[in-house]
Parts: sequence; C-alpha cells; structure tokens
Amino acid sequence: KYKRYDTSMEYRGESLQAEIKTIYSSLEQRKL
Repeated sequence: KYKRYDTSMEYRGESLQAEIKTIYSSLEQRKL
C-alpha cells in the first residue's frame, strides 16, 4: 500500500514539474 502510494506521488511530482516547465516556457514566449 504505502510503497505504491509513494511511487504514485513521485510520478505525480515529475509530471507536475513538467507541466510547470511548459507553463513557464509558454508565459515567457508570450512576453517576447
């Protein structure tokens, strides 16, 4: 249970970071 939960949380964190990066890149592109 816990191990599976931890791995899912780590996966979510990675996907979340990727989304944040894309959002920031799009925002910077809008500025330019």
